[in-house]
Amino acid sequence: MSVLIVERQDTLKNLILNRPERGNALNAELVDALSEEIEISGRDGTRTLVLRGAGKVFSTGFDLKEIESLSDSEVAHRVLNIERMLQAVFHAPMVTVALVRSMAFGAGADLVCCCHRRIATEDSRFCMPGLNFGILLGTRRLTQRVGVDNALGVLTDTRVFKAHEALEMGYLTAISAEESWPDHIEAAKQSGDAIAKEHVSSMFEVVIPDTRQEDMADLQASVSEPGLVDRILEYRDRMRAKSGKKSSQSQ
Repeated sequence: MSVLIVERQDTLKNLILNRPERGNALNAELVDALSEEIEISGRDGTRTLVLRGAGKVFSTGFDLKEIESLSDSEVAHRVLNIERMLQAVFHAPMVTVALVRSMAFGAGADLVCCCHRRIATEDSRFCMPGLNFGILLGTRRLTQRVGVDNALGVLTDTRVFKAHEALEMGYLTAISAEESWPDHIEAAKQSGDAIAKEHVSSMFEVVIPDTRQEDMADLQASVSEPGLVDRILEYRDRMRAKSGKKSSQSQ
């Protein structure tokens, strides 16, 4: 079974993250598949690219399942590959749409942030916890979307924020029930088809600051700090303990 489902309809392409048993977590295989398909989309006539998740959620972010068996350098390599994929989405020469069901956490939330149109169901939640383990992923992109004050609040508090707050700060562009998603897709497709591709590319180059080198340098420095795996595992264990405590309190 492919970790990424690709559906093509004329100039519209759907990319469906297909690891529902793992919350569509971004493992190496899925990141590579996304990177490859985004590169292909830049030259195969795709004018509108839609990203969504199979199953109940959009994406839970970086896949922590194998992390205990990886070295710091191996994890750093995977994080840097995620950043390359995110940069490709952010600077893609086409209209990009993220459709979020329920939740997008970590690198999954960063993937949403990279898209031009960011649409979620009303019950959706988001979190960018990278600073908990010292990873600077997508900081400038988030700031471009939501402004300095909101970005600082989201990143330093590393808290969960809900759909209406996300819309108010500019992280989301719309809140929509799933039955209305086809309308949003059609509107995006009309926009994508209306302007010549080279003009779209030129517009994006002017409107979207190109900070790819700076972003990669900052991320490289942050993942090069010793103890990366330990910091991530400590965060994971804290979240598990917190989740267990909430469950016991609700019983």
